[in-house]
Amino acid sequence: MLEMTPDEENLSEPAGFTLIELLMAMTIFSFMLLIIVRGFMNIVRMHNEAVASNQAQDSARTALDEVVLAVRDSGGVTKAQPGLLCLDSTMGQPQQYYLDKTTNTLNRADGCGGIPLNMHQITSDAVMVSDFDPVIETTGPGVKKDQVRISLT
Repeated sequence: MLEMTPDEENLSEPAGFTLIELLMAMTIFSFMLLIIVRGFMNIVRMHNEAVASNQAQDSARTALDEVVLAVRDSGGVTKAQPGLLCLDSTMGQPQQYYLDKTTNTLNRADGCGGIPLNMHQITSDAVMVSDFDPVIETTGPGVKKDQVRISLT
């Protein structure tokens, strides 16, 4: 009787994976990887949007804080109309806060009326200011300063 040697036995049985099995495994792995990468990209996009939103809110809050402090420290409000707020200064030149419609930013400058001097942008470019509407609210005869209601959108 003929017996097979161990080397001949291995040749009769297939070893490893077939090409079809490898292609199927690669296809499944590729789809799983695609789903994972897509999810990661969405997380990164949402994170970037949240960071940009936080920066815009911080810039707007800082600008409003500056305007509020300027109103408190001023000698009074001389002019308040949509897009413009003029403040008397207790020391030095009056200041104006105005909306620049070309850049949609809130700015501060020395002087009120005429050509503004020492212009300074107080909101970042990330904040698109579409409306700056200061309104003087007279509170009564015993009050030394009028109040200013400011809306910024």
